[in-house]
Amino acid sequence: MKLFETEDYFGRYEFSQPYMLAASDCDNVSIAELIRLGGGSMEEFSRLPLGYTTMEGNATLRSAISAQYRTVTPDQVLVLGAPIEGIYTVMRTLLAPGDRAVVLAPAYDALLNLPEDITGSVTRWDLQTVDGRWRLDLARLADLLPGARLLAINFPHNPTGYLPTQDELDQIVGLCRQHGVTLFSDEMYRGLEYPPATTLPSVADLDETAIVLSGASKSLGLPGLRLGWLIIKDRRRYRDIMNTKVYTSMCSPQASEYLGTMAIKAAPQLVAKNLAIIRENLRVAAPFFHKWREHLRWIPPQAGSVSVIEMRHGSADALCHELATKHGIVLLPSRFMGCQGEYFRLGLGRRDFRECLAVFDDVLTKHGPALLHRGP
Repeated sequence: MKLFETEDYFGRYEFSQPYMLAASDCDNVSIAELIRLGGGSMEEFSRLPLGYTTMEGNATLRSAISAQYRTVTPDQVLVLGAPIEGIYTVMRTLLAPGDRAVVLAPAYDALLNLPEDITGSVTRWDLQTVDGRWRLDLARLADLLPGARLLAINFPHNPTGYLPTQDELDQIVGLCRQHGVTLFSDEMYRGLEYPPATTLPSVADLDETAIVLSGASKSLGLPGLRLGWLIIKDRRRYRDIMNTKVYTSMCSPQASEYLGTMAIKAAPQLVAKNLAIIRENLRVAAPFFHKWREHLRWIPPQAGSVSVIEMRHGSADALCHELATKHGIVLLPSRFMGCQGEYFRLGLGRRDFRECLAVFDDVLTKHGPALLHRGP
């Protein structure tokens, strides 16, 4: 299996450098604050037994999750040991050598690498830039789907922050139905649309055969909780994917399921907090990118907590590694996520964004030409 380059890079720099500008999550809250927001108690939490839980997930938690959708019932929710387990178990269960998977690109490494490892190849459906905006090429998708087994999408999109229209999403669903292709929708950033009125329906409420991944890491800002879930309406597929899950985590920890229930109950407050942080950071970012527009091209995101920046000159890899090793600034080379061109990812969900961006601006002011024109 290919090296998981994004996480390998973060393993080197995320916890050792002071200025984190590549984070995909939003600011976190403490366990005590989460329990308070969710209406629980620390005493209740402390009395949890440390025994096994059910493979499907705690019934109260699944009920709370299902209530976030219009047409989902608790028995269609499969709680995961971590969100990435959902990508792994779906791909391992549904794909086989020789199958063809189509993946919206760029994408988080696992969405590209896992189907390639299982099937032997992966077909990219690339986002396009048209008139300074990200765009879907639906005609290209129509050409790619015949004979495919699975289409993987993720909206709001990581790493660009792109959000399709309702009509575009309906067309994607319709094309998958037409060609008998399973639609796998990664919705980890759903809820972080600005304005919230642009939030699209979950694919789980649009297509009975689709499989949806979501969790608490991004929109709720709780990656340390490791809470994720799949929505699977087809009972046979549910059982098959749950069987694969038994080989990975089997069941979730009692503590995570309790805190996960608190997180779902507190979702409105958590999302509102995170959106406020993102909006302020977008406001801070705009003059920075205007100042450096001759060197960096930024297409502001429509949703989510990340965006990508294109370098007009030089190597994104060289820039990111030098910033991390010499200046303590962490940006992510977007090549790891399949970006074609010189891009790096910027995170917008942390409260210290202004401080970190000011350090980046200072470094560019002092060393800009050497940093921004350096080759690989």
